[in-house]
Amino acid sequence: MADVSSHNAIWQMLDRVRANSPISGSEFGVALAALIFLRWADFEEAEREAIAAFDDVDYEPVLPAKFHWRSWCNIHDPRELEYPFRELPSALDRFSNSRHDAMATQLHRVAPAVEKLTRLPADTLAHLIHWLADQPFETPKDRRALRDVLDFVLQNTYDKFAGQFFTPIQIAALMVELAKPKSGESVYDPCFGSAGLLTAALEIAEHRDHVRLGGSTYAPGKQPLHLAGVEINQDAYVIGMTRLVLSGVNDPQIELGNSLERLPSNNPNSDGFDIVLANPPWGMKVELYGLDHYPIPIKDSSSLFLQHAISQLRPGGRGVVVVPPSLLFRSGREQQLREWLLHENTVEAVVSIPRGAFSPHTSIETCLLLFRRGGTTRSVRMVSAESIFEKSDKSQIAAAPFVLAAQLGHHVRSPEPGREWWDVDIEELAELDYDLTPKRRDRSGLELILDSLPKEAEIRLLKDCCTVTTGRNIRSSDLTQSPPRSNYEPSGQTLFPDVEQSEINPQRPFEFADTPIPYIRIRDVEKGHATRGSSWLMPAVASTIESKWKLRAGDILLSKSGTIGKAGLVRNGAVGAIAANGFFVIRVKEGTIDPHYLLAYLQSTEANAWLEDRARGTAAKHLSVASIKELPIALPPLQIQQRTADQHRKFGVDALTYLAELLTEDESDSLAAELNDWVSQNLKRVESYEGDPASQNVLELLEEVADSRCPINTCKDCKHPYYLDYSTNYIEPPTDYAKGIESHCLECWLGLEPRADHVDCFEDETPIGPWAVEFRGVTKPLAGVSSIPDPTALVSVLQRVASQLRDTAALIDGNLPNQERARLLTGRVASLINRYTQALLEDAKLAVDVISATEDHFGGIDIRLEIQNRGRVPLRDVRFSMYPPMDEVEPRAVAFMQPGHRYEIQFQGQSQRLSDEISVAEMWSDPAWTISWTARDLAGEAVEGTRDLSISLGSDETCLENEQESAGNLDSSPYVCGDPVTRERHDVFFGRDDLLNQIKRQVSQTGNVVLLEGNRRAGKSSVLWHLEGANGVPGWLGVYCSLQGTEGDSSGGIPTAEVFRGVAYEIVQSIRKLNGSAVLPDGTLLDGERRLGIARSLRQGISDESPFQDFREYLELILETLAERQLGLLLMLDEFDKLQEGIDKGITSPQVPENIRFLVQSYPRFSAILTGSRRLKRMREEYWSALFGLGTRLGVSALPFEAASRLVTEPVAGRLSFSKSAVSRAYELTAGQPYLLQCLCNRVFDIAARTGVRSITVDHVNDAADALVEDNEHFASLWDYTEFDRRRFLLYLLHREENGPDPMRLGVIEAKLEEAGVELREEIVIADLEYLRELELVDLHGESSGAWYSLTIPMMGQWLDSQQDYEVLRSRARAEAEDISGKLGEIAGLRGEIEELEDSMDSEDD
Repeated sequence: MADVSSHNAIWQMLDRVRANSPISGSEFGVALAALIFLRWADFEEAEREAIAAFDDVDYEPVLPAKFHWRSWCNIHDPRELEYPFRELPSALDRFSNSRHDAMATQLHRVAPAVEKLTRLPADTLAHLIHWLADQPFETPKDRRALRDVLDFVLQNTYDKFAGQFFTPIQIAALMVELAKPKSGESVYDPCFGSAGLLTAALEIAEHRDHVRLGGSTYAPGKQPLHLAGVEINQDAYVIGMTRLVLSGVNDPQIELGNSLERLPSNNPNSDGFDIVLANPPWGMKVELYGLDHYPIPIKDSSSLFLQHAISQLRPGGRGVVVVPPSLLFRSGREQQLREWLLHENTVEAVVSIPRGAFSPHTSIETCLLLFRRGGTTRSVRMVSAESIFEKSDKSQIAAAPFVLAAQLGHHVRSPEPGREWWDVDIEELAELDYDLTPKRRDRSGLELILDSLPKEAEIRLLKDCCTVTTGRNIRSSDLTQSPPRSNYEPSGQTLFPDVEQSEINPQRPFEFADTPIPYIRIRDVEKGHATRGSSWLMPAVASTIESKWKLRAGDILLSKSGTIGKAGLVRNGAVGAIAANGFFVIRVKEGTIDPHYLLAYLQSTEANAWLEDRARGTAAKHLSVASIKELPIALPPLQIQQRTADQHRKFGVDALTYLAELLTEDESDSLAAELNDWVSQNLKRVESYEGDPASQNVLELLEEVADSRCPINTCKDCKHPYYLDYSTNYIEPPTDYAKGIESHCLECWLGLEPRADHVDCFEDETPIGPWAVEFRGVTKPLAGVSSIPDPTALVSVLQRVASQLRDTAALIDGNLPNQERARLLTGRVASLINRYTQALLEDAKLAVDVISATEDHFGGIDIRLEIQNRGRVPLRDVRFSMYPPMDEVEPRAVAFMQPGHRYEIQFQGQSQRLSDEISVAEMWSDPAWTISWTARDLAGEAVEGTRDLSISLGSDETCLENEQESAGNLDSSPYVCGDPVTRERHDVFFGRDDLLNQIKRQVSQTGNVVLLEGNRRAGKSSVLWHLEGANGVPGWLGVYCSLQGTEGDSSGGIPTAEVFRGVAYEIVQSIRKLNGSAVLPDGTLLDGERRLGIARSLRQGISDESPFQDFREYLELILETLAERQLGLLLMLDEFDKLQEGIDKGITSPQVPENIRFLVQSYPRFSAILTGSRRLKRMREEYWSALFGLGTRLGVSALPFEAASRLVTEPVAGRLSFSKSAVSRAYELTAGQPYLLQCLCNRVFDIAARTGVRSITVDHVNDAADALVEDNEHFASLWDYTEFDRRRFLLYLLHREENGPDPMRLGVIEAKLEEAGVELREEIVIADLEYLRELELVDLHGESSGAWYSLTIPMMGQWLDSQQDYEVLRSRARAEAEDISGKLGEIAGLRGEIEELEDSMDSEDD
């Protein structure tokens, strides 16, 4: 292990790189690995030279002597390092065709990483080289210590987007322990990344041999294992190679390339490897071109790597591969892969690894798959590792990863099954569609509870006490979204209206129209009830429905697809309805089972688990009729059924648990039942929370747990636990009995001698009694925790409770369902507390304002800053430093910086612009001012931060004037936040010159129509206004016309006549502005004096009967008038896609686009620019395609950074000064979209005017963003454009996981959706992502296989946090996904019926 000083030194070096280097932190890690490799290569060459000299033979070095580490590592002048490092990358690159020496090949592959070193500032590179030169390197122990330092840097510079994949040491140790490599065996990793698995295998094998051989070591250059690997990412390759050579592997058999393209015959070990260890990159979709050598062609990267791993093993060779859970249970190709894997190979075990074990590299639950090549699987050992990881905190795991690995290894190899490891035979797996998910199905909690019930509760199957049918499949075209109305209106000409009614349609009884039939879908079942439908059958279809399909009161609907087990009791408006095909309809047999009891039973935890275990599929999970009919039901007497249902309905208790306790305990003592209910309710509370771990909601949730009434209390006086029994057998109970026992046991309250009861006495009544006493006492301090004002005290309380909860869990020593729930509750509460506390301590935020900055005539600089602690917890020992270096006046540390408090600090120094040192003079010529701070949080952990500042040094007099000006106002804001930016406001119009010139060329040279696309507020209208008038486009009069301002009807569409009248009105105004007067469509003259009657003239000149013909005649007149001035007419129609609304509603003629096409083609001096949102692409082809052949499509997108920077700074030049990071932050938050950027800057301006600050930092920009998202309607409009809740949830998910460890690749998104219970088919997810990209709400980054998604506008994520509720969105998205799943199930059912019918017809034909 490297010493602390090495870590501190490299940490300081990393700080220097972050502050002054153009390379990122992750690039620094790669550059450091390359530099270490160069030192190792020099060390290796020195040994070769020594051996050659000893043997008296000539030795030619691989690398020319001038590039050897020893040639330049002692150069002290940074400028002298420039030459060797300028030449070194090209020298290494020249080894590209070297095959005679492995070192030459490796040096060639390290060349790109060495190039990163050349981008470091010269002084930083010199410091780094000198630091490395000072590190011991002679012994294997020295080199492994240096590897630890490299690992330290890599852990602290990890970038999830860099394409590097790392395996945590505890997982690597576990995989190696499961593979059990033996001395002399070969180990292969097809995606070795940082080589963590290979080095772990080497170290474990060395340790075993060291013990076995009595402490002897290997000869130099000898290793117990033959290691090989392939890596596709060049940076990861350099890191892995460096770690291997530092581990003692002098000639690693590793390759740079795509292992998936390697055929089995390309295996470097012709007989195959003994062991394959792999943690493949997952969530990627791989193009299958050229990969036809895999037995199961599938685009999922994990599935391909698994097949590759098997192909590289020798017969009987062992593999341990990390796989995502979806590979183990999905249907389709994944199911084929599992079937092939089980029948053609030997799958030995599947180990589930809990979420967080791979932190910080992934947050998804993962599994380890253990297998051997060849043979046939007879049974698979399933192992759940969650409890082992939960029992060990991160520090314990990091300190003793091999101990953890040994524990899990025992579970895998134990001959007898245990609570956390069990066997599943191949026949059972076949029945489960080869589902390999490590989930117990052999010890159903339901069956355990039913077995424990007394004989008075008869156990029968559902099919014996109920009838089970499926719902009906009704096509969408046969449904209406509102109840159909009767089409019968009495004629009034007959004395017998009833007869008249029945004769209207003798084929269809008229009552079906008078009594609409609802159609109940999964989304219509809420809170255990189905009371109404959201759609209705069309009358013609309703007439064909037989009465047996109609729902009756008391029927139970149970979802059979999507969210399995969602149940509802039919009541009120759902009676007489038809259930959708996604339901089972369960009708109880009267006198045997109460429907309310059955509903409660189906909603119990264990019954739900039983149903989930028997569900098949993934994105379209489903239950079969045969499965549901086999559900075992407990049938106690009807009176007990009703009592159980009543408790469930009133208090939400788990029906099965309540029933078990009711029947097995003495009814006069209901402690066990009450305690189980208390545990279940609290567990439900904490498990349902998936919000922000640092939110105030966490504290409120913990308060709810602490305030919940536990049936076991502790007496205030005697301190003994007692049953909080509010019922009493006294004929005349003591006065205030209920109030008294809330705090005292009965004996103490009555003044009697206290009982000798202690905590263990409750164990006879319920096994979780002792735990409940302890849990309640430990969590009692959480009552009122959200009201603790002092964050120091809050952290102290939380940490003490979390620590004590660990001891509480030890009191649960059994595995009964109630004990499992108690254990789970303890862990969940502790986890909530730990996550909240960690987030609280990490919330270190200091905001900086520049109060004054002056420079006197002699170069003396004085800077005063105000610092505010904006975090939620105090900081200790806070120290500040300035760059360029300045001295703090009265240097001191702020011992304790309270949240919200402000502190003023002052720095003084001397300008060094005239320094003799060139680098110093350059630094001071245009100083990039920054302030850095270090501190310790309440836990004693070091925290730090940096802010760049916008400082303009002035004289003392100037500073005084500025302070006086700051006390006044800044005048009005120059930013435009609502209306389009017209030509007069060129001061806030940037970055559109190229687009304007492109439009002008298109129109002036060819007269082409321009289709200008861009989403709402993208700046389309502003572009048009810069083309308006006779000076916008040479030779053309630009007429701006917005269809938003055209008069429409009450339904929102624009009548055809109003379209042409609106255009004519704008033409009239433009002509009058040009000539002073204009002719109206009705022939009258509009001169400069006339103001009234224009609309009347438009209506008279353009009729409702033939609007286009009238407009065409008027256009010809206008074109003649403009021809006299040698001008054409350029009609600029803004919001053109608004026509779609009118066309869809039948208000606007679908011929309007065709009319415009006709005018453009018929009149050479008439052209148009049509703008609309990205929805233009989605307009119906028959309307929009009329214009496609006429012109050019141009997009209006975000501003480039340079233009955005000008938009931020130039309008307020001389009044406000933005720091570089403030400008970058504004651009980042708004994604360069001009409207949002102006709105954000306007809020910044407001803050400056209100507070008097003139130097804008990133903190001010963040404050402005927080204010903007509270009341800006733009985001709400974008939200509405998404149309569906599942897309909205997808947006929230991308935002929520933005700072998570996983790049949001398609596979990761699918896994996250599945975790949230929103199960959608891949093609639907892809289509939704493409739709959101079209709306410019989502961006796609990277190459195809590893491409990942993110929100386009980060500020929209802030709006989501402020305005939307994650849980509500998830619920809606789930319902929508269930509806889709139900429809897909209906389609599949219909296809099955068609196939059966076809088979029947074929049989009849035969």
